[in-house]
Amino acid sequence: MTIAWHDLGTPIAGGVLIIADHASNHVPADIDLGIADILLREHIAWDIGVAGVVAMLVADHADHTAILGGVSRLVIDYNRDENGHGMIVESSDGHFIDGNVPMDAIRDDRLNRFFRRYHHHIDSTIR
Repeated sequence: MTIAWHDLGTPIAGGVLIIADHASNHVPADIDLGIADILLREHIAWDIGVAGVVAMLVADHADHTAILGGVSRLVIDYNRDENGHGMIVESSDGHFIDGNVPMDAIRDDRLNRFFRRYHHHIDSTIR
């Protein structure tokens, strides 16, 4: 387990791997998004309830394992292409995300701390 992801269960050959990119609304203490805390409990920040549903699936099936994204999609969206638009958003659902501007100043740090580590872990697990 790291801040970039959380594992549930133990991967086995031939088993089912569930990946939930938006399972967390966590924002690391050293990142200030500049938004009201209440927004972190809303869909703007994560897919509400997906971690619980995935945990039940893993608990009910011995051949299931899961990798859950460990930070809010407002920190970095794991479900985007590394070079594509929307990986770090300046606004979402009509809310300006002050802490994500200027994006160039934070992009490499967030790619290295979260995005690349998360996707490397998924690739390693699959292999």
